Amino acid sequence: MSNQVILVGNDKQHYQNMRQKLMNSGFYVAYIHKASYALAAVKDNHPVVVVTAKHLQDKLDVFYLSKQMTQKHIPVIFIAETDDRQTFDLAMHAGVQAYFVKERHNELDIIRHIQLLAQNQTFEKSLLPHTSGQKTHQIGLAGLTTYLQKIKQMGYNDISRKVIRYDKIIWISNDKKHLKHDNYIWFEDVNGKIYYLKESLSSIYQRIPKHFARVNDSYIVSLLPDYLEGRINGNNIVVNGQRFNITRTYKTEFERRFAQLYA
Repeated sequence: MSNQVILVGNDKQHYQNMRQKLMNSGFYVAYIHKASYALAAVKDNHPVVVVTAKHLQDKLDVFYLSKQMTQKHIPVIFIAETDDRQTFDLAMHAGVQAYFVKERHNELDIIRHIQLLAQNQTFEKSLLPHTSGQKTHQIGLAGLTTYLQKIKQMGYNDISRKVIRYDKIIWISNDKKHLKHDNYIWFEDVNGKIYYLKESLSSIYQRIPKHFARVNDSYIVSLLPDYLEGRINGNNIVVNGQRFNITRTYKTEFERRFAQLYA
């Protein structure tokens, strides 16, 4: 779990109490009274940031900070003094991850949410492929909704490519049951939707996260616990209700990836 929290704002008494409780829960906590100073404090760390509008002369400072943090994939919790629609709209537009109204929530509610965000943040980072020399990381696949031949005939309002997060993809395949044209592969999301890519399984396997494992010539499957139901006699697994035999060619690499995820 990511264990760094930055508290931003002028509500010193409230933050002192929260800071102590967070430290008791194993977090490293920094208190910064000005939103403009928080960006410099983040640097290459990946904390959870908690901000409040109390006593700040300009709420827009807070929401500018939130936008900057969102671009860095750093979750922001906003604590509002009052429940007014304008403040909520600004927070939503700034991309905050959670919105609390102080008078309706106690510190424990907020701390529990910080713990969940910190855990989810660590989990999401573990899903990202790590490529040396690469400054940005992919978080999903942009799949074609149909074949390129048909996309050329689509209108300006038709969605031709859909972005699906890696943790929402069950498997990736070149199985012909969903293919009408050569040189394509397809993948299925958690909702059963099929999307297409014009490349090979071998090429895509080099750039997707390590929670995917190739089991045979036709399938790469997700090993996340939401989809992996279990193993059968070592050489077979069940993913989302479908049984796969792990062929000899991919057995060693499969076992390595499985061991990285599960003890």
